[in-house]
Amino acid sequence: MIEREQTVTENISAKGATLFTTLEIPTGRFVRVTSEQYRITAHAAIRSRSTGADGIPRIHVEFIDKEWPL
Repeated sequence: MIEREQTVTENISAKGATLFTTLEIPTGRFVRVTSEQYRITAHAAIRSRSTGADGIPRIHVEFIDKEWPL
């Protein structure tokens, strides 16, 4: 099953990011992250999940096929 979501990053580096999410994607799965602003798509592995003090779930991903342009 393919799911999509438009979201924002809370934290991003060349090698990974923290993304707000409403999707129930387990650790170890893979996602595709796309930025219209930078015109880039990267594949990423979900390394962990957390919920912030604000109650919003987050996924912590590692880019696996390229570095994110900063």
